[in-house]
Amino acid sequence: MGPHSYTPQPNSPALSNAPPATQPLPGYVAKPAQARLSASERGYGPPTGAGVDLNNTEPLYVDTNAEAIPYRAMYKYRPQNPDELEMNEGDTVYVLEKCDDGWYVGSSQRTGRFGTFPGNYVERI
Repeated sequence: MGPHSYTPQPNSPALSNAPPATQPLPGYVAKPAQARLSASERGYGPPTGAGVDLNNTEPLYVDTNAEAIPYRAMYKYRPQNPDELEMNEGDTVYVLEKCDDGWYVGSSQRTGRFGTFPGNYVERI
């Protein structure tokens, strides 16, 4: 699967049940295909490196033609890359897209941030 391309669409009806964004969208940084990353790099193990800059200001583009579906985080997830979404156990996230590699794209009700996260960390509400 190639890199994602997202274009925000303000006032999209698909986001009518999603919380309003309270902060600018974090940046999107192209990364290698998930299959080439180690388990730790994909967020399934302890984090490596000095941390992730969650204040990246590069634009993130999303196609919001899909309906935002609420899911609940079953586990805490710490982002490994700036385009990933932080989740705490019990958080509600709104999924806009399910990628072929098992990752989801959505926004957090708690933080108002937008990003990617592992689909097996959430369950549909």
